[in-house]
Amino acid sequence: MRTSKLTKLVMSACVIGGAAALTACTADAGVPLPPAAASVEERSAATKVLPSPPSRDDRIAYEEFTRELSALVGDEGPTIEQIDGEKNGFAGFSVSRDLLEVNLYWVGEVAPSVIELMDDHPETTVAVHEAEYSLPDMIAARDAVSGGYEHVSGDNGELFTVGPDYRGHGLQLRVRASESEVSRDQVVRAVAQLTDMPVVSVIIGEDQFASIGAVVEGQYRPPAIEDGNRR
Repeated sequence: MRTSKLTKLVMSACVIGGAAALTACTADAGVPLPPAAASVEERSAATKVLPSPPSRDDRIAYEEFTRELSALVGDEGPTIEQIDGEKNGFAGFSVSRDLLEVNLYWVGEVAPSVIELMDDHPETTVAVHEAEYSLPDMIAARDAVSGGYEHVSGDNGELFTVGPDYRGHGLQLRVRASESEVSRDQVVRAVAQLTDMPVVSVIIGEDQFASIGAVVEGQYRPPAIEDGNRR
């Protein structure tokens, strides 16, 4: 039976999980170890083995895995409320194609169907991170905010976009307004009247391409994904 390279990482809401570097076992690689008297530096240099680039077949299988995962958990298309008869705990995932790695964010135990999919793709290394909120819950909160934001009393700017944080920490918002007219606290207070879901980040600007961003104090703002990829 083949097994996937699954790494279970239990992380707090404010810990960033980066992709781990791939290493090779010196015993399996047949690399002779230096004498016991050798220095740490000499032993390290003698045993270091660089990973070979993924094969074309492995890359194809990796892309197949990400497509099947998206379909299974509802990352694209209609929201999937249940998997294997249980509430869908999927929050999101990021990819590192060069290393054939996936960072998967999940609330609770990963569904058996997803574990089975991992087992069917040993070429893919999957790191599972603990999320606070599932994608279905964040989608419900998103819909509440998008449908009610303009009706909240006060000048809170024009809601441009609202969406889930793929790491499962809450909502991300972009608001069209002048920073001198609308504060981030105002935006957060307006959202709080519509949902209990926390706000991860607020971006305020005078046009849709606004690049001014700010962390909402006490909440987590995810950094840029290492290789810029996000499914």
